[in-house]
Amino acid sequence: MKTSPSRVRVREFQRGLRTDQKKYLDQHREEVLADLFGDTPYELVARKYQVNSKYLEESMALWLDDPGFRYINPLPKPPDIQVGEEYDMSGWVAEYRCSRGSRGWENRKMKYLGTIKSRAPGNVIYMFRSRGGYTESFTIFQLRESFKGGTHGKSH
Repeated sequence: MKTSPSRVRVREFQRGLRTDQKKYLDQHREEVLADLFGDTPYELVARKYQVNSKYLEESMALWLDDPGFRYINPLPKPPDIQVGEEYDMSGWVAEYRCSRGSRGWENRKMKYLGTIKSRAPGNVIYMFRSRGGYTESFTIFQLRESFKGGTHGKSH
């Protein structure tokens, strides 16, 4: 007896998988490729992106079979940042960290602390400290998204 596609989607949703896996993987193709080419097992990458591991393997095979596909290192270059300098960053801020008293998008100045070895794409995460004293880490993709530039000299 065959299972209907809607029942398969319900089962995947119940296991914590995304409902539109193909669309999500296509939108995050560079990050997924960075993880897979970084020797991270399919199962871990699938769990990270909340997709079925078999579907991830099939998507990867399709991407590699595409005649227009050329492997280009999908990791973007980090911005030119110096340890101890303060930079403008933006992003979603939790309620307890937000100056407006509610969650939302906020621009803030953060001091760059350096990098730490990690299993994130590029094998490092970038550490920043806000003027409020909390520390925040960024993968290379999050950093490129949040970084707004500008240096404000060494912060104390």
